[in-house]
Amino acid sequence: MEGKSVLGTILVVIVALSCLAFGEIALGDHRANPPDPEPDLEGRAVLMDAINTALEEEAFATAEVIMQYFRDKYPPSSGVKGWDNGNEVVYLYPATYKLGKHYAENGDLKKTLQVYEAELNSLSMEVPHYSWRFVGLQVPYLLALGQREPIEIRSILETHRAKFEQRATEVEHPGRKDLFEGLSTRMKSALDHLDLIGKKAHSFNFTHSYNAELPLTLEDLKGKVVLLDFWASWCAPCMASWPALQELYEANKDKGFEILSITSLQGRFGSEKEISSEREIELTGEFIRKHEVTWPVLFSDRSVNDPEYGATTLPLYVIVDRQGRVVYVLVGEFEGLGDIIITRLLDGEATG
Repeated sequence: MEGKSVLGTILVVIVALSCLAFGEIALGDHRANPPDPEPDLEGRAVLMDAINTALEEEAFATAEVIMQYFRDKYPPSSGVKGWDNGNEVVYLYPATYKLGKHYAENGDLKKTLQVYEAELNSLSMEVPHYSWRFVGLQVPYLLALGQREPIEIRSILETHRAKFEQRATEVEHPGRKDLFEGLSTRMKSALDHLDLIGKKAHSFNFTHSYNAELPLTLEDLKGKVVLLDFWASWCAPCMASWPALQELYEANKDKGFEILSITSLQGRFGSEKEISSEREIELTGEFIRKHEVTWPVLFSDRSVNDPEYGATTLPLYVIVDRQGRVVYVLVGEFEGLGDIIITRLLDGEATG
């Protein structure tokens, strides 16, 4: 629901006034003006404040209008001569991510994908922009909506990976070189995740468990929809997702749904470092009891950054169908799209 309409109107007026201050005529006339050759950090900051305020007040349509204006006035390449000092350009990545998450959590997957695509369409290979990550993040949405076949998605990912690798060889700034290489690595991870889909989920050897008896295998869970949640105690987004997972689990555990939260011994737990395995297992148990986690939490004998699942970034969520096949891999966020996929599988519907 669009937030406070009065605030939305005020924000649009603020943006319009800001545009006048920057030498623009009106929101609708910005395409006639060439991108600014200088960083104009002040102008960017004013618009970013307006975007963030709109998002905080749930004035989502207003945020979209301002975000598109920002993209057109300040394309990523416009400040390439110095404003980012060789660092990866962030700007609209957080706002795009938050806006896409809002629509996904409200079941509007098409709108989430449109938000991602609007950001991607504004980017230039001149700059190692953080938002290039949406190339990989959009994959499960494309699959869920049936808008691309896996072979088409593979082509998109391979094309971008090749471009990022090429740019890494062309740029001189070492920071930018590293960032383009990092983007190439992310495309490889997305390709690895795509390769998992439709295949039998890889097995585990669990060495310690909570809320489950060992030995436990994925074969034991055939006939159930299973969510593999790769997590670590030092991963704040991992821990932040557990209340929502608890709600999902309690609502569906009697319908043939199971969650396996998988980690490995790290030699640390939260802020405690260089601790023994016994201490780490003890602290994990205390955390589980304190937060009343009721689904199985398990230690694997492989690293939590499991190469079999391409778990280079946490949290990673792998959804396995009743036949034991991987159907989706989600990176970073589960709420929204993940909930929809789980519901479809439990109801016996096709997932895309």
